[in-house]
Amino acid sequence: MPEFCPACSQRTVRLIGEAATRCINSSCPAQLLRTIIHFASRDAMDIEGMGPSIVVTIVDKNIISSFADLYYIKPEDLSSLERMGEKSANNIINAINKSKSNDLAKLIFGLGIRF
Repeated sequence: MPEFCPACSQRTVRLIGEAATRCINSSCPAQLLRTIIHFASRDAMDIEGMGPSIVVTIVDKNIISSFADLYYIKPEDLSSLERMGEKSANNIINAINKSKSNDLAKLIFGLGIRF
C-alpha cells in the first residue's frame, strides 16, 4: 500500500477496522474529481450528460472547483469547451437545473457522507 497519495503527496491513512488505505486530504485533486463524478452520477444527482470526461475537462479548465460550483455554471462556460456546442451546453445546464428538484436522499448520497 502506498504511504503517500500519488496525486497530492500527503500521507495516507488506514483506519482501524478498515481494509482500505485512504488519502484524507480534503483538497486532494484526485478526491475532488471523484467527488464531483460521484455527485453527478446517475445514482446520486443524475445530471445527464455530465460524465467523467466532462467533469475532468471542466475541473482542468478551472470552471469548477467543487460540486457546488456545478450550480453556477453558465452555458457559455461549457460551450467554449472543445467538442461542446451550444445545444450540448444547454442540455447539461438543463440537466443541472433538473437535479435541483431531486429528493433529499439523492442529495445526501451525492454528498458522499461516510457512515
